Amino acid sequence: MRIYLTDIALPYGLMVTEHKDRKNNHMKVDMYAPVPGDDRLRPSFYLMEDNIETKELYHFYKSNMMKVMQEYSTEYCNHPDMSWLLEKNIIHKALINNHVISHTKSAVFQCMKENYPIEVDVLSLSDGIIIVGRKDELGKITGGCDVRELTWMQLKSKLQESSHIDANQVFKFTDFLEYVHGVIPVLLEIKSDILSADSQENLALASEVVKEIRAYIRKYGLEAHTGKMAVHSSNPYILRIIRDIDCMIPVGQISLDFDQSKYKDTVTEEMKKIHREQSYMDIIVPDFICYNMHDLPNLRIQCICKQHGIPLLAWTIKTAEEQETARQYCDNIRFLYKGIIINHNKNRAN
Repeated sequence: MRIYLTDIALPYGLMVTEHKDRKNNHMKVDMYAPVPGDDRLRPSFYLMEDNIETKELYHFYKSNMMKVMQEYSTEYCNHPDMSWLLEKNIIHKALINNHVISHTKSAVFQCMKENYPIEVDVLSLSDGIIIVGRKDELGKITGGCDVRELTWMQLKSKLQESSHIDANQVFKFTDFLEYVHGVIPVLLEIKSDILSADSQENLALASEVVKEIRAYIRKYGLEAHTGKMAVHSSNPYILRIIRDIDCMIPVGQISLDFDQSKYKDTVTEEMKKIHREQSYMDIIVPDFICYNMHDLPNLRIQCICKQHGIPLLAWTIKTAEEQETARQYCDNIRFLYKGIIINHNKNRAN
């Protein structure tokens, strides 16, 4: 059982019961309207998440409660600690050394050695095993196949056949967490093209990631300086699932101007619309936004971050010149090391 207290008085109280089978999820709503006499007569009712007549109201109450906790809950604001997102540059794909392959054990080791936070991608294979890596990079190594259609054993076999990389260099997500063991902060990017909070694929991936993050924080997050972790994605719906499962995990929205970007031909019109209108602020109120540095400055994005009091990060910095530009508009950067000096974070200009 988890109890969340807010610093403001609310007109209702919620008791949410969640199950592995979401069809059984329900909530009890106690309205605090003043009633004469016996307090037990105050209005109360139950809502089922999977019931067509109550589903919309169920998500209305839960979504609004998440927003209230973000703004007014002392527990939420102080746990978990997000200050690490602004302390040092975050190394994109754990690539701090151009002589190693990104996301691999060797790349992560170099970042741990230099004590820098890292950003890595996670994706799910056909057998449900989650790995650390990008489908495009692993696809090149394995002969152009879509690695998401492979099992873990099939991927290991194809890696062994390749002359580019030792198969043991690619992490299962669980093995990656044990390898890092709280030494450096980790920013996870979850890739998903399915724009739905009801998708079974999204639910399975998000649920497994949350389960492992919870175990990781319990094991390595007891000390103030260890076990720091956050999740971000360009898909707000998978972030919505994570927020619904555990609102204490920091979630960030990756965004860009798809109308101007080189990525505009690789995404659906629905995705473009979400980012063009910033409707992710309604789907999921993010704890931070990570924006494409080539689309900055963007006054609307900067105002949104200022209005909600959330950090603005820039991705992905490749040169010293880009670094200086991003510093003018952002609180921190995701950095792809290219042999240039990595400066510690400085506050952005007002």
